[in-house]
Amino acid sequence: MSAGGRNWRLVRANTDAVPSSARRFMARARQRRLRAAVPWAVTVGVLVVVGALAWMVYGTAAERPRDANGRVWFHLARNTRLGLEEAASGDAPAIAHYAVTVAPFDRQAFEARLRELKARVMPSADEPDVVRFADDSGIIVEVRAAS
Repeated sequence: MSAGGRNWRLVRANTDAVPSSARRFMARARQRRLRAAVPWAVTVGVLVVVGALAWMVYGTAAERPRDANGRVWFHLARNTRLGLEEAASGDAPAIAHYAVTVAPFDRQAFEARLRELKARVMPSADEPDVVRFADDSGIIVEVRAAS
């Protein structure tokens, strides 16, 4: 209420009260605003999806306790683990090795085929169920049969 005691009421004018040129101008302005908002909406959507995927892969906490060997382990989907350990002083960060679990296989035939391919097969006395070899980049690969 205003000081004069009048009660004001907001009413909407009919479409014929607004000239057609103003209606066309406002329609074009609305379309331009929507067109300008689409890239931002797509960007936000992509960021939400990437964030959700990162959360699913890396979990909620990047800081984890170290094991007895000084490694930090990340447990990912489908029984996948990623272990990180600090590089020795003066060494560049690198992939030390990776391991894969595969369907049961004939160990002797597998090692023979690796030797035919000139791969360097390495002993794995500490893990007798593992076949260990160096790939063409020099990274050690451990292959273990699923149980």
